[in-house]
Amino acid sequence: MALIVSTPDPAVLLKAFKDKIDQGRIRSWSYDADSDFTMTHPDWKDLAWMRPNVMSDRIVFNFLATQDRPTTREVYALYHSRMIETLLASLDTLFEAARMSSQPVPGDVITKGQGED
Repeated sequence: MALIVSTPDPAVLLKAFKDKIDQGRIRSWSYDADSDFTMTHPDWKDLAWMRPNVMSDRIVFNFLATQDRPTTREVYALYHSRMIETLLASLDTLFEAARMSSQPVPGDVITKGQGED
């Protein structure tokens, strides 16, 4: 499942997102040297990452699972829904629309585990 955010200026949106994190105005997300975003809440931190792929008219946030635990639907859904919530609450004037796919797409990294589908 990817999150696709349509915007006239993807670089501005991504920079504003990082700036708000750096300023402490968005505290629910952090990012690493690769610009991958993870949630900061202790129950959800580092369970996955959202990797932005900047295109001319959108940002595609691909889901990256950890390699040491299976991807659950709960983690998958939570990361996507919280990212949309953050964008709407803090950066709504910088994008036109956001949508997500219901299944993994190329660029997503999912870890399958016993009993997972």
